[in-house]
Amino acid sequence: MRLGQAGPAARTASARRQVGGLAARVAQAGPVVRATAARRQVEVLAARLRTGLAVRQREARGQLDARAGRLAALSPLACLARGYAIVRRGAADGPVVQDAAVLAPGERVTLVLARGRAAARITDTET
Repeated sequence: MRLGQAGPAARTASARRQVGGLAARVAQAGPVVRATAARRQVEVLAARLRTGLAVRQREARGQLDARAGRLAALSPLACLARGYAIVRRGAADGPVVQDAAVLAPGERVTLVLARGRAAARITDTET
């Protein structure tokens, strides 16, 4: 055997190592491994998306509740619930009375209350 040349057993062992290395690289880059890695990445992203959506939903619910509360406080019905009444000239669909000076003694008005309506007759006004 010449110096620098390997024998058949050494060449075979070297070839086996190369084939083993190539097989490992093919296994790492193969479709099954890539699909598994992609599936893991999709699962991680889906979990992050679910978490982000849940946080956003809680924030939106809080904003909606706050706005609903402000709207309810401004509602004319909230005023009626506190004991106030809306006075309308004539029938329940008549114009709202904002000034006692427009009413005359004997005139019929409708009082719109928190629960129901009542008819009344003006006996006197003060301005």
